[in-house]
Amino acid sequence: MDIEQLDERLAQYGDEIQLDCRMDQLNVKEKVGDLATIRHKWVARLIRARRDILALERKRKRLIQEAIDLAKSQRHGPVDFSDRAIAAQCATKPAIVTIDEQTANIAIIVEYLEKVEKVFQAMGHDARNLVELIKMETT
Repeated sequence: MDIEQLDERLAQYGDEIQLDCRMDQLNVKEKVGDLATIRHKWVARLIRARRDILALERKRKRLIQEAIDLAKSQRHGPVDFSDRAIAAQCATKPAIVTIDEQTANIAIIVEYLEKVEKVFQAMGHDARNLVELIKMETT
């Protein structure tokens, strides 16, 4: 995921969140009933984003290990590089840099979705308060 895709996804999420959070006296009962489903949708997206980070981290680790194994198999002469030195050199390779950038971008999405999840937690309390207010106004 590059920076443009990140911006697009965040904008899309922002639009969806506006729709999911919209609540007034006319739709409060419907929204309260749907709140668990809406919250589940956002938590599922959070879990998927975390899973994507784990997959990228595994891929990064695998690529570095492959580079270490290749370097070890091609060693000729008295010079011997440590695994750590080879891994550090790999960090500048385009494939690793791309993975690091993708991981950072998805980490932003994870942070955003964690905050969204907290908003929906609080929204449950707000919805109950609104229902109580409506009850008090109608009696």
